[in-house]
Amino acid sequence: MKIINQAFCTIGFAQSEGKMINVFVNGIEKQVKEGTRVLDLLKQEDKRKYAVCKLGSQIKELNRKLSSKDDGKTIEFLGIENNEAAKAYEASLRYIVAMAFHNLYPDV
Repeated sequence: MKIINQAFCTIGFAQSEGKMINVFVNGIEKQVKEGTRVLDLLKQEDKRKYAVCKLGSQIKELNRKLSSKDDGKTIEFLGIENNEAAKAYEASLRYIVAMAFHNLYPDV
């Protein structure tokens, strides 16, 4: 049991150290810790303006944590007026409605 606890503590410490990665936001290179959420790259007043982001060439949620795989990628924030962002938002809403119906009517 003691070995497991030591291993857990070591893993937790290694993750909290955080390797630095470089990303490009609005054409500006930023160095951030691995594990930083994309949402944390925005100013507080801008956090409600955007629905998703384009990380490299893929649409991702704003709560996504950056990893070493994202090093050197460009991040573009997309508002609901963007066609790809609107599709992602609509898909999220459909999922929420489906889960609500499933919880209300589990036998259907």
